[in-house]
Amino acid sequence: MEQVYVWLDYESWSEGLALIRAGVHETDPQMVLRLMACVASKGDHAVVIGRPSLAAKTILIIDGAQKGCRGFVTDEDLGLR
Repeated sequence: MEQVYVWLDYESWSEGLALIRAGVHETDPQMVLRLMACVASKGDHAVVIGRPSLAAKTILIIDGAQKGCRGFVTDEDLGLR
């Protein structure tokens, strides 16, 4: 099952990527997980509730196990290149 990482906001996404690039997620995954709103499954439905940039969206998940989760995702994470 593929997953979509939903970040709390742009700053959390940016910080999370820096930590992942530094390999922190391998030794201390909690440092990265605290920056995420949730981890949704591909196929869960969401609505766009904001557009912080041309290549990203703020979404609200409306079904599935993470229903009610809201946060920041890139278009790439959603498969929208």
